[in-house]
Amino acid sequence: LARQLAENQDIRERYLQVTRTILRWRQRGIARILDFGQTASQVFTVQDFNPGRELALALDELQAAGCWISLAEAVNLTSEIGQSLAYAHQRSLAHGNLTAENILLGAEPGAQLGYQPLLLNTGLGLPGTILALSDPLHIQESIAGDITAAGKLLGWLVCGQRDVSNLRNQRPDLPGSLERVIQRAGSANPAERFETIEAFIQALSTTLPTAQRITTPPAGFDAVGMLQAVAASSPVQAAPPV
Repeated sequence: LARQLAENQDIRERYLQVTRTILRWRQRGIARILDFGQTASQVFTVQDFNPGRELALALDELQAAGCWISLAEAVNLTSEIGQSLAYAHQRSLAHGNLTAENILLGAEPGAQLGYQPLLLNTGLGLPGTILALSDPLHIQESIAGDITAAGKLLGWLVCGQRDVSNLRNQRPDLPGSLERVIQRAGSANPAERFETIEAFIQALSTTLPTAQRITTPPAGFDAVGMLQAVAASSPVQAAPPV
């Protein structure tokens, strides 16, 4: 925790509370905290060593090779991330800063993929989130923020662009069911959004059969690639023709 934040007693106590909670967790998709400590001016955690590649970096490398992941891999990857978020949400904790920079691609196989997406800094990313989670109403707001972030990440994985405001232009073959999931997750109207991450995952699962039938890359990419090759620090490979 940054020194200026550690000097705020409220932030320090909440940070330690979150750390004590996560210390007891055993979820394969969330980076383990092994220990923590504090001095007069600092608070720190000791996390398990994870040699995996950062998702944002892996996507950049894939893009540089002119490849992008398939729709099916995008759906499965987001689903596995959602399962880890569900574990945290069920324990009244939100991630608070879900981005591709806070996700590692572990070498161990996941439930649906040949690699395991691993969430970093769960509950520890933003001081505002740390303080907000002491209030039940703010817990729900923070959980809603995780769902919106998961939808935005899904949009990037689907179309190959961080800006997902024009999904149909970026990916003309995008199934309507998948487009609706992304739009609902990020809706400006709270009444239209998914109430829970489990509802988001369920809706996402119904899009998988259609996504599996689409094997073309998004506009601007030459081939469908596999993140597993990047996760294993191997040269990026294009998937074989179907």
